[in-house]
Amino acid sequence: MPWSDQPWCHRMVLISFNGLNELLFTLSFLLHYAALIADWPVVVLGLCTVLIVICALVGILVPDLPDFSDPLLGFEPRGTAIGQRLVTWNNMVKNTGYQATLANYPFKYAEEQAKR
Repeated sequence: MPWSDQPWCHRMVLISFNGLNELLFTLSFLLHYAALIADWPVVVLGLCTVLIVICALVGILVPDLPDFSDPLLGFEPRGTAIGQRLVTWNNMVKNTGYQATLANYPFKYAEEQAKR
């Protein structure tokens, strides 16, 4: 620490000065904000109105809003054990069925192949 060689009371003074600096910065920001609103109220009101109108138009004109009714839709864990199992499961489902790599009932399909 930069003040490890200083006595305890000096460290507390440095910490309180840092807190005071943050407080002064916050107060100066609020004073500048208050002065901006006091000096240019029409401009601030106009900018807020323009921002509100733009946000409203975007909300109205965007045709396809996302549907959050299914929270797991689009969620796929990657790089984890469950993600690897999910990929394996999907591959197995795709390749299972009649005349596919994997079969649900291999003896039934073998008999059908033998009849041909």
